[in-house]
Amino acid sequence: MHKYLKQHLFSVGCACLLLLTNSFLQVFAATKMADLANALIAKNINLFGQLLMLIFLLWFISFIISFFESYIEESTTQDILTDIRNDIATALTEMPESDFQNNPADYYESYLQNDVNLIQREGVNTFFRIVRFSGNAIFALIALYLYSPILFITAIFLVVLIVLVPRLCKKYLSNGVEEISKANEKFLKYTSSGLHGYETLFVFNALSEIKKLVDTGSSILKKANVHNAIRRSIVDIITSVVNIGSQLIILGITGFLHFRGVLSAGAILSTAELATKVFDSAGIINRYLAQLLSTSGIFAKFSKLKNLVIPSNQKFDLASFPMQFKTLEFRDVSFSYPGSRTTILSHFSYAFIRDSFYKLNGDSGRGKSTLLKLATGQLKPNSFKWN
Repeated sequence: MHKYLKQHLFSVGCACLLLLTNSFLQVFAATKMADLANALIAKNINLFGQLLMLIFLLWFISFIISFFESYIEESTTQDILTDIRNDIATALTEMPESDFQNNPADYYESYLQNDVNLIQREGVNTFFRIVRFSGNAIFALIALYLYSPILFITAIFLVVLIVLVPRLCKKYLSNGVEEISKANEKFLKYTSSGLHGYETLFVFNALSEIKKLVDTGSSILKKANVHNAIRRSIVDIITSVVNIGSQLIILGITGFLHFRGVLSAGAILSTAELATKVFDSAGIINRYLAQLLSTSGIFAKFSKLKNLVIPSNQKFDLASFPMQFKTLEFRDVSFSYPGSRTTILSHFSYAFIRDSFYKLNGDSGRGKSTLLKLATGQLKPNSFKWN
């Protein structure tokens, strides 16, 4: 995904800068909670009121920045998704026809819709959340260091512990996302086979089979999504236990430093909030990072699609087709496929006038696609007249 982020580096950078600015303001507001508590303890009403106004102002500015950041982030996200869809469409147009026909059209629609939606949810959106919570963690760690290096060192050690847990589960989570992607493909195959066979099922009074196919596909989707939710829940529970324990350790150290006269009593409000930001952010970053990495399976699917490219020496030579014409005329054209007893076109004659619109109607196999291939030179007629 880094390829697409680099293509929109400026807008991505602007969104990240606003996210980090927001994180700084919120952490700065958290540090003022200690001064607020100390002013309350000292019964300094003027300072207490001033600090309340400052904290409100910091959060108000943060909300304004969030508004602009959300606009830039969503605009950038949609541009990235458009690029991904264009790359998929390009790969499809360059596939050999035989490979393309191996799957129904709905199969490729799942690339453009379901898989791209997964990339948006698990990839692009996740990337910006990682930036946001990384800013929270970094600025909160700096603030803890300013309170006491002991708090900083302890927090770093605990963050490493929190980060290691989901990393060990990377493959575990990645399998869950891949399972959902495969389930989406199966669902589309089931529903497509039922809907495309509507006429046949109607003749045999078996339209209930469509419902059965949809139910079967839905069961596959349910199973994949439930399994993925269970995978994430297990990782989240383990991370949460480590997270809560880490926050209590920071509070314990703050209390100890207060009893030793190193920190004021009000500092515990700030260190508690800073610890929450550090460890919550670390846990969230770890989870989001696992989600971000899990999209590698989807991009691997796209890469396989791109590898199915027609060799340059087998591609249809577009330049050989005379596009500058006033009339495209068929004169007594006959055609049948090699080895087939069925005649697709028999002594067909018609003149197509340039800049006019035509609609080809007919049942499947009656020659619509064949006619277009004859017109573009992809097929050669069995017989025709020059004059």
